[in-house]
Amino acid sequence: MRNTRTVGGSFYMWFALLAVAAYLIHEAAHWIVGATLGYSVSYGINSVIPASPMTAGDHILMSAAGPAVTLVTALIGFYFVMRRESLIGYAVLYFALFMRVVAAGVSVLNLNDEARISDMLGFGPWLLPGLVVVLLLIPTVIASRHLRLSWKVNALTYVVSSLVATAVVGLDMVHRGAL
Repeated sequence: MRNTRTVGGSFYMWFALLAVAAYLIHEAAHWIVGATLGYSVSYGINSVIPASPMTAGDHILMSAAGPAVTLVTALIGFYFVMRRESLIGYAVLYFALFMRVVAAGVSVLNLNDEARISDMLGFGPWLLPGLVVVLLLIPTVIASRHLRLSWKVNALTYVVSSLVATAVVGLDMVHRGAL
């Protein structure tokens, strides 16, 4: 059996902080594009909402900004995993995948960024979310194997991801008055 790497509790603390930062950065990208296009946009922890209707093209641009930034940060994380054996890089990559998988799942009820873009472009709601998930899954698996992380590390990382996502979505709903 291959020797697996263990991680300490500090990894999960850093992971949780990076996960919250990932949400904020993802939503900030939406906000920056919306504001740059001239719209009044409200910024939440897990949502950015324009105050007025947007053109289809502007809506696509604003919707694409968050996933684009998430993909770029994930690739930077992957780079640091492969070059420096960085657990922080892995945390960034793993949570990017987690975020987009959960967002794709939620698209059954409410189209996420990629699903909305895919649908608006006439590809149906599942093409782009599927591509993004695969584009993130492949380097995440490679990175986990490269770092020799055990299934236990990945399972606990999933639990921390789920707790952070629940907290962020809940806080955003409270912030928007939806709860």
